[in-house]
Formats: sequence, C-alpha cells, structure tokens
Amino acid sequence: MKGIYIMLKTRVKTGIALVPSAIELCDKNLRLANVRSRNDFVEKAIEFYSGYLNAGSNPGFYEEMYSKRGEDAMKKIGDTLIRSQFRLAVEVAKLAHLIAATNDIPDDTLRCLAQKCVYECKELAGIWNAEDIVRFQKHYQRED
Repeated sequence: MKGIYIMLKTRVKTGIALVPSAIELCDKNLRLANVRSRNDFVEKAIEFYSGYLNAGSNPGFYEEMYSKRGEDAMKKIGDTLIRSQFRLAVEVAKLAHLIAATNDIPDDTLRCLAQKCVYECKELAGIWNAEDIVRFQKHYQRED
C-alpha cells in the first residue's frame, strides 16, 4: 500500500492571484479554520461565503453556522470544567487523607459532619466562605 494516494475529491488545478495580505490572513487562520492547507482554507471560505450570499433562500444557513460554533464552544467549556473538577477532587482527596492520618475522629462525629456538609451544600448550593465556617466552628466548640 506504500505510495498509493487516494483522493476523496478530485481537485481541478486553477490559477488564482491573491494579494500578499490575503495570503497572510489565510496562513494565520489555517489552524482556526481547522484546515491543513491554503487550498482547504479557500474551499471552506468559498462554501461559507456562498452560503452567506444565498442565506435568503437558505434560512437554515445561520442556524447551522451558529449552532456549530455554539456546540464547539460548549464542548471546550465542558472539557475545561471536567479538568478543573478532577484537579479539585484530587486536592480534596489529599486533604481528606491528611486529616484522616493525623486525627482520630469517632465514627458518630464523622457521620454528623457528613450530614452537616450535605445540608450546607444543598442549602447554600455549594457556595460558602471561610468566615462562615470559622464562625460555625467557634460556636460548635463552645457547645462542647
């Protein structure tokens, strides 16, 4: 199979003259357009501009264009959130292991703490600050 090249589309070789600034724009945006060559970039640009010019007779043009960009943006946001959540989970696990290794906490106290944390997360939607926790701990220690 070595040396065999199968073209999916047959390209017609044509001459096209571009000003240097257009070539520079093309080269700068190859990665952003998700293409590998100037030919691919120009083909994609022609398809887009033709769709834009014919948008009046193709109402789905803008919908398709914006939905694709929106999907791409949401995927990037989702990937970023997943990576961030994983990093946070690792940090929380490290802290939990440090606390468990350095403290002898009775099972009933641990259950009460778990219930309190679940309650706080549900009530505060996971939004709390250090000042509230310090106030609670001071009040909790006075009750003992």
